[in-house]
Amino acid sequence: MSGHQSYAAQIQYRKWAPTVSFWITASILFLLLILFLFAAGLGGFGVFLTLLGIIALITGLFALIFKRRSWIGLQNRKGAKTTIWSGVVVLVVGLAISGTSATAVDEDEPFATATATPSPSASSIALTSCDDEDMRRGFQSEIFFCTEDEDGVLVWMDRDSHDKIIADRAAEAAELKAKEEAAKEAVAEKKAEEEAAKKAAAEKKAKEEAAKKAEAAKERREEAAAKKKAEEEAAETDLGSGAYENCSAAAAAGAYNIQAGSPGYGTHLDHDLNGIGCESGSPGSSSGGLPQEQPAPAPEPAPAPAAYFSNCSDARAAGAAPVYRGGPGYGSHLDRDGDGVACE
Repeated sequence: MSGHQSYAAQIQYRKWAPTVSFWITASILFLLLILFLFAAGLGGFGVFLTLLGIIALITGLFALIFKRRSWIGLQNRKGAKTTIWSGVVVLVVGLAISGTSATAVDEDEPFATATATPSPSASSIALTSCDDEDMRRGFQSEIFFCTEDEDGVLVWMDRDSHDKIIADRAAEAAELKAKEEAAKEAVAEKKAEEEAAKKAAAEKKAKEEAAKKAEAAKERREEAAAKKKAEEEAAETDLGSGAYENCSAAAAAGAYNIQAGSPGYGTHLDHDLNGIGCESGSPGSSSGGLPQEQPAPAPEPAPAPAAYFSNCSDARAAGAAPVYRGGPGYGSHLDRDGDGVACE
């Protein structure tokens, strides 16, 4: 039994030897180191250290958590912890080197005070690519500006070319702004014209309505004047036909309650138009003494049925248009403007 345990212990703690996975991983890391160093110099080395620290950290965590031998042969918890802390240190150092290199590359200086003598083949850097539009660079006693060209590509330009393209952009922006302002003004003018047209139309409609009302009022005044004139002419006609001038004259002649059609009757004596002029007790009547025996009044005619028109066409067909408020046949449904005259 003890022999079996001794053999198992020998298997568990036998000396580690590099495996195929170890050599593959080591080769990949070596190639990455060479590529990073050639590509970015010190900054590439910092990136390599960062990658190496991450791999060491993952390897140590794998051996510690799963308790299995990793590709570098970690056999116990102590080795796994050592690998983890080593990975953290290498990761921090790599990040620090990468940050320092990036800061050094990003620093922007106007131009170097001492310019190295260019090679015979490098005559100018004009129109060569650059990275940041705010960058400047001195070359052969001349300052070049990183500028976006007409195609949207950042290239080095001398001062004259840089100033010209900046001026052209400013002119284009000013022209575009002027067009936008002109478009806004055109929209505002069109809106003002539409508002003015609406206002003029409303004023015209109001004037037309006022003119219609004035014309209707004029027609009513003319009709009232014509009616008054007709009454006056009728009174003159009555006087010419032997009617009393007034009820005082009739009373002086001893005439009261003069029936229509009787000698001396006139419509100007019949104020309530009931067919009896100078009624006893009516204004303008005078007894002039003891009252005479009055004849029996004529029987009152049966009241005519109240006229009703469903519309103005019926009123015009009956010859009653226009119909005045208080007159027979008047109704609010016929007086649309509410001025007291229907079916104008």
